[in-house]
Amino acid sequence: MNEATHILAYLPTAYELDIVPLLEVLQKQDKHIYVTRTWLEHRQLSVHELDMTRLEQHPFGYYQPAADAAQVAPSVLELMLLPGMCFDTLGARLGYGMGHID
Repeated sequence: MNEATHILAYLPTAYELDIVPLLEVLQKQDKHIYVTRTWLEHRQLSVHELDMTRLEQHPFGYYQPAADAAQVAPSVLELMLLPGMCFDTLGARLGYGMGHID
């Protein structure tokens, strides 16, 4: 994580590890933190730089970037921090992401 400067992370649900304090520390270290926005009507994700002052609550209860937040190309990402609640026998992550991240 020391070398990566463009990091995709998540904003936790009530059941996931709260990594917001870590994200705040990383931002103070001049790391660029990105999170996704879920577009239910298109069943797609978009990537946005994290701005804790411009979040809105998704219908499923978690927070995500505002609809008008500038999108970022996923190709800039160097590292991904994802919640791992459960894994199948082959090591694939099981979760709520509908397969978008995996």
